[in-house]
Amino acid sequence: MKIIDATWEKRNLGVTCYEIEFSNEDKLSDIESNREKFFERQYVVLKVPNNRADISAYVQSQGAKYIESLITFQCDLRNWKLPDSLKDLCALSSYAPMNDDDIEVMFSEIRKGIFKTDRVYLDPYFTKEQAAQRYVNWSKDMLKQGYTPYKILYQGVTVGFYLHALAGVYSKFLGTGMGMFVQYACIDSSIKAGRTKAYAVVSSNNPEVVNIRIKLGCQIKSTNYIFVMHND
Repeated sequence: MKIIDATWEKRNLGVTCYEIEFSNEDKLSDIESNREKFFERQYVVLKVPNNRADISAYVQSQGAKYIESLITFQCDLRNWKLPDSLKDLCALSSYAPMNDDDIEVMFSEIRKGIFKTDRVYLDPYFTKEQAAQRYVNWSKDMLKQGYTPYKILYQGVTVGFYLHALAGVYSKFLGTGMGMFVQYACIDSSIKAGRTKAYAVVSSNNPEVVNIRIKLGCQIKSTNYIFVMHND
């Protein structure tokens, strides 16, 4: 049982927050004896391994509500190859580091609400504007940490972006299949950076990206059920 004091959510969402991560090694009795932690913050996010039905049942008995599952994909880059069926399609795409103007476009697109499947966007406790600004803040944090932002292009037109742990399709191209090029860029850039493995965490509420990751040969490493609590 790992308790993270997510102080950044005060800036993002205006609430104090704990993120509590459970593992397969946790004993239910230990969790029960620490139940007071569920109520020490205004917003509590509980991450439960999918095969721990006992923990899922317990946190729900304490008032937690299920909101999504997070699927962690792993891709072995040492022998990864783009499937033949996708080569001609992906050859029409490219990616390049952003300049300052591109970064402002990225922020503008995020504020339009291009991310509509995550636990914050779907939670009626928060506004859509808060959900979008949270991604803007996260992007700015990653830029400060030195991560390179990439714009994704299809036949020379910018259709989305990729920045370390965050990637998305811009509003004009949502639902057009451009997510394939975004996810391909994530993998290809990792290979060029010399990495041997790539990871991606995808919400079960976003089946389009789940299916793309599978088509690209990624494997599911783990799944966690996400529950939330609001303590006023």
